[in-house]
Amino acid sequence: MNRRSEPAHRNNRARRAATSLRRLTTALVVRFGAAAVTEAARYLIDRILDQV
Repeated sequence: MNRRSEPAHRNNRARRAATSLRRLTTALVVRFGAAAVTEAARYLIDRILDQV
């Protein structure tokens, strides 16, 4: 009984680590994506204002 529950426990821990890692990478991608969009918008606004 104990031998059967050990791989399931290890699999659960691995799944929890993968979920937290995916959540962390998603937060980083969203943050850098928002920063890139803000930077691109600022650049475009500067270009438009320079042309006027």
